[in-house]
Amino acid sequence: MFFYYVLFREFDKNPDLFFRVLYRLHDEGHAFRLSVLGEEFTTNPPIFEQVKITLSSHIDHFGRQPSKEDYYNVLSSCDIAVSTADHEFFGVAM
Repeated sequence: MFFYYVLFREFDKNPDLFFRVLYRLHDEGHAFRLSVLGEEFTTNPPIFEQVKITLSSHIDHFGRQPSKEDYYNVLSSCDIAVSTADHEFFGVAM
């Protein structure tokens, strides 16, 4: 199973909730692949650095992609898209 998480590295996107679920899947031995996409900012939630270590064996892509085409290629390879945003503005996070 492939997940992707569009990463804006903002606290209001609630990345802790998303990654807690993936940590549980990892701890239970479930097979999954993960792509975490998006920009890096000056201040990032600490969970992103932890995820790189804890879930490294599951990660296919992490961070900003070199081009729009690369970004779309990663998105098209995923089975599930997840948003844990605390609020949405017209579905922009998805």
